[in-house]
Amino acid sequence: DAFVENQHITVEKLFGTEYDTSIIKQNDQEVAKDKLSFVYLGEEIKPDMKLFRADEVSYTVKTPAQFYWLSQQINKGSIDTSKVTIKLGNDLDFHNDEWLPVGVKDHDYVGSFDGQNYKISNLYVNKPGENYTGLFGKAWGAKELGNVIFENVEIIGSDQTGVLTGQFVGSAISNVQLLNYQVNGNQFVGGIVGYSYTNMYSCNGENGVVVANDQDAGGLMGFN
Repeated sequence: DAFVENQHITVEKLFGTEYDTSIIKQNDQEVAKDKLSFVYLGEEIKPDMKLFRADEVSYTVKTPAQFYWLSQQINKGSIDTSKVTIKLGNDLDFHNDEWLPVGVKDHDYVGSFDGQNYKISNLYVNKPGENYTGLFGKAWGAKELGNVIFENVEIIGSDQTGVLTGQFVGSAISNVQLLNYQVNGNQFVGGIVGYSYTNMYSCNGENGVVVANDQDAGGLMGFN
């Protein structure tokens, strides 16, 4: 019951800063966290909503909560992203609420991302002790990421930290704009991508601060 707020479970209370499937008690019943509904930025997401089919190859997200749910599914290995494209269907305002980066160790994001020239604003990640932080976390083997604008973003991580993605080994990053951004990490820290082996086209940043406490910091790329 400690997780219930106005009969809704907020994602911050349920998961803290990362997704997990541990058991909690609700109304004296033991239940896994990923089997509970949660609220993210005012939108309730239920585990049985089936926002997208697991076999889809294109996911168009229109709210931050839909994107958060999709990140959960990818990070726990429920979706094979090898042929997946995630698209934005709206501008998304994350209101500086804690975000769950897409792609983790053992479940890299290996698909594509097409922002369709929409804007992501007020994205916030605060994981100073964790590697692979950004909108996407670990994307070794991904396809192309791009066509998106970021405004008023703060990303705090350890190694391999960037606004779009912490790590990216893939075909290309293109058409990404950063406006008013701050990225802090330990090593391999970049405005757009922290650690990468890729090509970058038509990308720029304005009014940004990138800090690496150890080594390899860059305005757009930390290491390439």
